[in-house]
Amino acid sequence: MRIYPAIDIKNGQCVRLFKGDFKKKIIYKIPPDKQAFNFKKIGFKYLHLIDLDGAKDGFSKNKKIIENIVKNIGLKIQLGGGIRNEEQIKFWLSIGVDSVVLGTLALEDIENLKYLCKKFPKKISLALDVKNNFLYSRGWAQRTTYNVFNFLKIIKDFALDKIIYTDINRDGTKRGINFKKINNFISKTNFPVIISGGISGLNDVLYAKKLKKIYGVIIGKSMYDNSINHTELVNIQ
Repeated sequence: MRIYPAIDIKNGQCVRLFKGDFKKKIIYKIPPDKQAFNFKKIGFKYLHLIDLDGAKDGFSKNKKIIENIVKNIGLKIQLGGGIRNEEQIKFWLSIGVDSVVLGTLALEDIENLKYLCKKFPKKISLALDVKNNFLYSRGWAQRTTYNVFNFLKIIKDFALDKIIYTDINRDGTKRGINFKKINNFISKTNFPVIISGGISGLNDVLYAKKLKKIYGVIIGKSMYDNSINHTELVNIQ
């Protein structure tokens, strides 16, 4: 079980959104690079790093901050948010990103996704951001026509690293993981799955660890308000 503390960056700041709503955000005083260093110091090995400006607008205001974290903190990082072409993927992988997370690009150009998976085998993670069984793109602002289960059939033979499944309705709520949905989802794919959205405490993580296809969990708000014990999480990974 891999534990991914989450850092979402907007306008150079660490933020957490409520159900992906950019108007409902909490801004944290700690700079993103300091937060990443703190996660490393605690003992975490992995980091889920998202450029929210990139995800929403298609271009990054935070590139220098992200470069600094990737090059200097020493965590295995999965990076997403506004990565929408081959050149960007090459750049981030070349400076040490462990896995590039694609969302909007994948949903808007499936053939390109297939090509990129062949070009960078097991280095592309697919973000499936789900609300009422539909996939959302462009920073969760746009509902696509794709039903998540139909999309799984389309990409089943792609050379993906893993799938990141986010329950938008639970994200930032700390209501707990909807394991009924998760069990249904993982039963329909053979890819390793990282789950995100609503983790409220250690019991969510321990239950997820029992599920064979769950590769890891992403933890956001519960990390920042200390409602989940960091040391116990480190001992699980």
